[in-house]
Amino acid sequence: MLTPLTLPAGASSLSMTTNATNLSADAGVMIGGATFGSVTRPYWWDAAGTANAIPIAPGALLMNAITVNTTGTLIGGSVSLGAGVNHGYIFSRLDGAYYDMHNVFSAAGILPAGWTLTNVQHISADGSRIFAQVIDNLGTGRAVVLSGTYAIPAPGAAAVLGVAGLLAARRRRA
Repeated sequence: MLTPLTLPAGASSLSMTTNATNLSADAGVMIGGATFGSVTRPYWWDAAGTANAIPIAPGALLMNAITVNTTGTLIGGSVSLGAGVNHGYIFSRLDGAYYDMHNVFSAAGILPAGWTLTNVQHISADGSRIFAQVIDNLGTGRAVVLSGTYAIPAPGAAAVLGVAGLLAARRRRA
C-alpha cells in the first residue's frame, strides 16, 4: 500500500531523513520539515500521511525536528533564537507543551554554568533520558546524556501531583 505524505498548504516541498529516530516504533509518527519559500518548518506526519505543524517556539527564527521517541509522543530538535543561540527542545504531542531543554536542565542545576544545550538528538520512550549536543563553557561541542523524571512529565503525572497536593492540603487543615 502506498500512503503519500500530504504537503502542507503553501509548502513547496517536504524533507525527511531516513534514520530510525525519525520514526516512532510503529511508524505511526514520522518527523521532518516542510519548506515555505526559503524557510523549512518542523512537521510530523501520522500513519495516514496527514501533515501536522510543530508549533514554533516563542522568539524562534528557525526550528527543526531531529528525533521522535519510540512511542511517538515526544519530538525533539533545535531552535535558533538568534545571534548564534540555539537551544534543544522537546514538544509533547500529548498535550501540545513545548519544553526548552536548555532552560529545563539549567534550572534543575544539571547543566553546568556556561554550557548551552543546543539540540536534542534522541529521547527515551518515557522522556526521562535525552541524548543531546551541548557547547561547554570553553566553546567545545560535546554529546551528553541527561536524565531526570522532572524533565518531561509523564502523561497524567501533573494531574496525579495536583490531586496529591490537594489531599495533603486538606489533611493539614484538619
